[in-house]
Amino acid sequence: MLINIHLPITSPLLDWALKENERIVHLGGDGVIFSAGAIPHITLLAGSSRSAALPSVMEVVRLWSTTVEPQLAAITSIHQRGRYIMAEVHLSPGLAEERYRLADNLSALMEFTPRGRPSNGLHLTLGHTGQAASAIGVLGSPPVGPPPAVLESVQLSGVGAHGTCVDAFWSVRLDSSLG
Repeated sequence: MLINIHLPITSPLLDWALKENERIVHLGGDGVIFSAGAIPHITLLAGSSRSAALPSVMEVVRLWSTTVEPQLAAITSIHQRGRYIMAEVHLSPGLAEERYRLADNLSALMEFTPRGRPSNGLHLTLGHTGQAASAIGVLGSPPVGPPPAVLESVQLSGVGAHGTCVDAFWSVRLDSSLG
């Protein structure tokens, strides 16, 4: 079973991402369509796990969530990687180390995909396009707005086409006061 462990984004960042995705789809984007059920998110880890191991995965993530503070997310730039249009996201500096710790704790339960490893940069996928993103005019310097958003939970979901998150099936709040 493929799963994505991610931070679901919240408003005002969510509102901005929905509008950007709609604009990209209107201009020719395909494959990542939030209005068709894809979940706007920031991936922490992604990979495969046996269904029987899922309760253990959830327990490891729950314990991890008690050591991590809610995150303030801010967009720093928009760029293209392959056919994906991504917004780079700045979160607390300590989160990178925390992602590695979570991956270590899950290593016996999950096999991480190449793009689901903790060494990959934190980003919000805004769209997928069959053409160069520069042709549809979405790349460039940081957008005006959106204001930063506080991300207060971690979620597990299935993985759909183009690595999208679909069908979220479990969520827990980030709260280091519990740890």
